[in-house]
Amino acid sequence: MDKQSIAEEKKSPKSQAIVYDSDWLNAYYDPVAGTNSHSGSIELADIQADGDNKLVTANYSNVKSELKLKVFKGASLIKENNLVDVPTAIISFYMDNLNPRVPAIGVASGSCIFAYKNLKPSFQFTLPQVDVSGVEKDIWAKAKEGTVDVSTMQETLEDIRRDGQITLSNRSLLLLGLNNEEARRFIDVFKNVEPKKQVNITCLAKINKNSSDEDAINCLVVGTELKNIYIIDTEAFTILATMECPHVPVFLNAAGLFDVEYRIIAACRDGCLYTFKRGFKAPKVSIPLGSQIVGIEKSGKNVIVACMDRFVNCFTTKGKKIWKLEMPADIITTSSFEIKSKGIQGYIVSLTNNEVHIYNEKNVLSKFKTQDAVVGIKFGKFGREDSNLVMTTRNGGLIIKILKRTAELSVKDAHRGPPEAQLKKLDVPKKTKLYVDQTTRERENGTLMHQTFQKDLYKFRIKAAKEFLRSLQTSSTPISTNPNEPLKINAQIQGIGPTFKLIVKVHNISNNQPCLNLFMTFIYDEKLYRISKSFIELPILVPGIEYPFSTFVHAVSNQLISDNIKVLLCKKNANVPIITAIISMPISEAEI
Repeated sequence: MDKQSIAEEKKSPKSQAIVYDSDWLNAYYDPVAGTNSHSGSIELADIQADGDNKLVTANYSNVKSELKLKVFKGASLIKENNLVDVPTAIISFYMDNLNPRVPAIGVASGSCIFAYKNLKPSFQFTLPQVDVSGVEKDIWAKAKEGTVDVSTMQETLEDIRRDGQITLSNRSLLLLGLNNEEARRFIDVFKNVEPKKQVNITCLAKINKNSSDEDAINCLVVGTELKNIYIIDTEAFTILATMECPHVPVFLNAAGLFDVEYRIIAACRDGCLYTFKRGFKAPKVSIPLGSQIVGIEKSGKNVIVACMDRFVNCFTTKGKKIWKLEMPADIITTSSFEIKSKGIQGYIVSLTNNEVHIYNEKNVLSKFKTQDAVVGIKFGKFGREDSNLVMTTRNGGLIIKILKRTAELSVKDAHRGPPEAQLKKLDVPKKTKLYVDQTTRERENGTLMHQTFQKDLYKFRIKAAKEFLRSLQTSSTPISTNPNEPLKINAQIQGIGPTFKLIVKVHNISNNQPCLNLFMTFIYDEKLYRISKSFIELPILVPGIEYPFSTFVHAVSNQLISDNIKVLLCKKNANVPIITAIISMPISEAEI
């Protein structure tokens, strides 16, 4: 497929099925751009000091010829550099005070950091090798003396590797994969060279050295496979500080000034966050998450952590959890964003369902679908346009979106805060003389008013209790309080008069106890009504079944008045009814 603009994409039926968010302009999409880069291998920087920010990507691949450092100006590829090893991260940084201010691009690959300036290789810094453990050193010393055979040497190294307490050097790991003859030749070649551990870089970050200016000299923060974090001076390329991490760091987030105060947050392969501060080699704060981390971002004073369990967590820098948000699909990668003109900052989340969500705290500001799963995200100035969103896809595609100047990034989900109307100031009327007098009275007679209120409240409670007791004693409630006769009654009137139909439904609410010897009768004003069946004998009431009984009520008065009819459910040879229902009769229509 050739490179094509979004306008051409919309003409095809496939692109019409994709709904784009109205906040973004679809500037460019190339599904075969060859940008196999993750979020840590994408950078936007003005690398030629011409005010035109370029896109720099470091491509990873299993094929060495495809390991490239690519530079894009707009949608055009303007420069390619071959890389000697698989890149793990890239970052832009300032390494001198020369004018014009031109940032360098640092590429972490293996144990080296390659600095590129003005699109050309400038400097290579290699992390110092680390001595191997005493056990491994003794094994190679015996190999040099010829006092150990190949099989014994391989068995000892394999036991060390399985134990997991000691990390073997690359030389020993290579030896374990060879057969006896190849291993013998390998030992003959390397036995006279002292074994060293090569330090492989896993992640990069940066902090300013002694000034908070955007173009001030930076220090690089480097995480390694040997569980160390180094801070490197980019002027002299020397190690300024070393910190020991409990596990291998895979993501770094740094803030502050090296010469004043700084804080480094490391996300490690053990699913924990560790916080380092100036002057301490060991972490000050440890935050276990229970799931592998796929990205950490800074949002204001808080830390946003995305995990493989679909949850995005928010912590303070001291380790206190603030909130937790679940995503609709698995999280691939994250990135931070800030729009200074609108005063908005937050983070971007890419999901496996080809969706990209943009959040401020736990509120969705925008979301859209892409043509392929996004594995790399970078937000910032691209070209001469601010607020660009550059994304690389799983199959090597490149997507560029521009935030509309008219876009209003507002909350679009149910996790919003209080409504806007609640934040508006109420139009409280001015205090009237009556209000002032009443307030003065309440202030002066507060004790007396409270005592009066309490007295009336007690009277009300006593009266309510008496009425409730009377209703229980006279069985004037529609539900029986007698455990031996657990019944419920429901009565209703149908018709407009002068003849009404009275329907009474009786329900035995016990579990297994039938009710016997029951009858129903009515109390009413004979001057107003006449009931055709004023006595109804009930059959055996089986539990769980509602039994309807009906009779007709005739209004005998021509006056437009009405009264209540009481329905009494009684047991033979009993002095009081079991339950009582009171029916408020409607006013009868005149007889035609």
